[in-house]
Amino acid sequence: MKMKKIMNNQLIAQNLIDCLKREFDLPFAIDVLNKNKETKFRIFPVNDDESLFEVNIRVRDNIRFNATLKPQKYGRCFVSSMEHADDSMKAVFKVVVKELITAGCKVNVNLNDSEVDPLEINSWPSHWNKIEIYVTKSPFIFIEGSEEEINNFLGISINVISLFLSLVPIERTDNNKILYEGDANEIKSRKYERNPVARRICIDKYGCRCAICGFDFEKEYGEIGKGFIEVHHIIPVSAIGQQYVINPENDLIPLCSNCHSMIHRKNPPYLPKELVNLKNKR
Repeated sequence: MKMKKIMNNQLIAQNLIDCLKREFDLPFAIDVLNKNKETKFRIFPVNDDESLFEVNIRVRDNIRFNATLKPQKYGRCFVSSMEHADDSMKAVFKVVVKELITAGCKVNVNLNDSEVDPLEINSWPSHWNKIEIYVTKSPFIFIEGSEEEINNFLGISINVISLFLSLVPIERTDNNKILYEGDANEIKSRKYERNPVARRICIDKYGCRCAICGFDFEKEYGEIGKGFIEVHHIIPVSAIGQQYVINPENDLIPLCSNCHSMIHRKNPPYLPKELVNLKNKR
């Protein structure tokens, strides 16, 4: 029975790695430790210098879920990047916190060794030396390892990891390294199109079908197309001013590669309804 549970937990860990790759396009590693009545999952982005973050998830007695997010050993620069998150990234963070609360979780944030309100991030201290986030849920049923229980575990775990990813422009570069400090000259709207958490929130709302032509990569290509879609920021940040806070649920839409290319054929880009009209005139 114990061996079966260990094998199930290893399978769950692999499922979580696959989900994280699909959701964020980032390589993650997971260590699994089974001890007495507790299962521990240590999750971290693959990097050589321990400069990012890690998440420790514990499932105790199959009824309690506890997660701790913290920077890795040499993650001071990562904390500094989080400290400089802009208002739009903070808005994404609050959406994720609300999703966790809706799922029955409690979210606590400890910043500079003092507890702060997770929904009042704009009132947090301006300088961050240390940050840890705790997410708990009890009761948390994780007994039989049913599909429903596993999907619940995966969904909450992905949201937990999203808390840190929402505050840092983290992405994988062409040489498969992880970059978390964006180029200062980067076009801001493209940064939000690439933000993995904003992308996930957009897809959660609209799905993976193109909002212009309805193309579905999974339907067309099968398993390799599952979860694949590009995300477009409807109005360029340059056109709406620096004080505008991007809403990932309303300002981003899923587009196929063709429609995304076409919508950028002029500057400023076409509005979605304009491109739909052009397509329907043919």
